[in-house]
Amino acid sequence: MRILVSGLSARSGGALAYLQSMVPALLAENSKFSGNELKFVIHDDQRKLLGDVKEKSLVTVTSSRKSGVMRPGWEKKIISDAIAECRSEVVFTPYQVAAFYPGVRNVTMIRNLEPFLYSQYRYSLQARIRNKLLFHSTIHCLQRSSRVIAVSNFAAQQLELAMRSSKPDIRNIYHGRSEKFAPIASKTQDRLLLSSMGVEKKFLLTCGSMLPYRRCEDVVAAFRNLAKEIPEAQLVIAGSGTDSRYAGVIRNAITKSGVSDRILQLGHVSSDAMASLYRQSSACIIATEIEACPNIVIEAMTAGCAIISSNKDPLPEILDGASIEYNARNVDSLAEAILFILRNPEEQKLLRNKAMLRASNFCWQKCARETYKALSDW
Repeated sequence: MRILVSGLSARSGGALAYLQSMVPALLAENSKFSGNELKFVIHDDQRKLLGDVKEKSLVTVTSSRKSGVMRPGWEKKIISDAIAECRSEVVFTPYQVAAFYPGVRNVTMIRNLEPFLYSQYRYSLQARIRNKLLFHSTIHCLQRSSRVIAVSNFAAQQLELAMRSSKPDIRNIYHGRSEKFAPIASKTQDRLLLSSMGVEKKFLLTCGSMLPYRRCEDVVAAFRNLAKEIPEAQLVIAGSGTDSRYAGVIRNAITKSGVSDRILQLGHVSSDAMASLYRQSSACIIATEIEACPNIVIEAMTAGCAIISSNKDPLPEILDGASIEYNARNVDSLAEAILFILRNPEEQKLLRNKAMLRASNFCWQKCARETYKALSDW
């Protein structure tokens, strides 16, 4: 079997992390099968992510990237040429929007549920249009796929609901974890890094891209209600977003909280900074309501966070008891969970251990093994 994997759609965040972790892991799987050939199409600006991966396994594109309306045609031309050159039989695009390549098996991935559920939230006009277009593009592409990889059971269920008339062949495969977020023996380096960002005291963390479904305003409200009872604590918000209306909602919530001097909004931070924030937080609050296989949850578990999470799917599926759950949008329920964690160090320690144990179930080698089977087992 000759398999081609397109990395061209990976341009930021979790998509690049997936590419970096999966290329060597898939190659390791492929080495077990002498009759199969595996190639990756990447752009030159991604090459540094892949370290010692040998050039013979790569088709490296050096031409300038295209964006906007030019991007799909540019990617399709490159992949079509690579299919012809490598005589590929299977093409895998680790995203839900991809060109269709005739004469080969097309495999895609459902990893973004925002276009499926965004209508429940107030977005800017531009964001609503973007999500509506992405939803229709997603359904169109996945209907033509020979197989779809879903990154959680919940993602698979949402896809099946949206495609009742033509259910695709779906394989459920979780992402893996990165050990760079794991606890470290010395806290000194973490503390120095956090101090440079203005994090000086005991703190609660909430993080992720700032979009309406993250419900950051609920975390701010719960912190405001508890402020007098936990005078020693700070709330740290890490993450940026593209929805200008929602950014205003968060700024307004912080300003009106009466404790804005104890709320630190960091915006986008590096992965090293995120690792330190996870490891040193008193608790990590996951208030999000739309996820497929949330990287922030896997990272927080890997770091050994005491996690407080909403009860919205797929969080119960991913965490599997390694958090204190609260009723989504119930600020009193969230405040009660925060207070319980801060006042019960033994429970906090127990949650940290549960998180690390659960994180061990998310493994890139396992992800690669199951993905390779989905690409080669026909």
